[in-house]
Amino acid sequence: MKLPRPGPLGVRFLLAAATYVGVLAGTEAFGLEPQPVLLALVVALIATGLWLLLDALDDATTPWRIEPLTVSAQVGRDARFDSFVRVIHGHLTAREPNPLLQERLTAVAQSVLEQRYGLVLEDPQARQLLGPAVMGMLQAPSHHRFSLSEIESFVTAIEEL
Repeated sequence: MKLPRPGPLGVRFLLAAATYVGVLAGTEAFGLEPQPVLLALVVALIATGLWLLLDALDDATTPWRIEPLTVSAQVGRDARFDSFVRVIHGHLTAREPNPLLQERLTAVAQSVLEQRYGLVLEDPQARQLLGPAVMGMLQAPSHHRFSLSEIESFVTAIEEL
């Protein structure tokens, strides 16, 4: 619904003044005793509120545009991958190694073993499939810092299962 747009500021003051004079004359015509200052304040308040409302509801001349949200992840990458990248970066750059990397790699190894072979990590056959290097990484103390090449070899070994 298109609302009527009030005119420029001078026209608004003229409309408010005409309203004031009309209400003042009407109250005197009916024999009432108006208070001119109070009536002027009421007319000014109502006119200002009305014009603010009309200006706010008139969306035809709205100067701003709503920009669509940008996706922070790159196309082709998912949140899980980004999470692994952050964990590896945190492990390599933190003062103290975080056991989260070891926990994540253990969970991935367990998942691959279950999906492809129906085995659990504690199974001797699973230990044989993973090999001594990966098992050593999974059982290493949580304060051990792995190098990037070690992490890469562990991930490659898990992928090749």
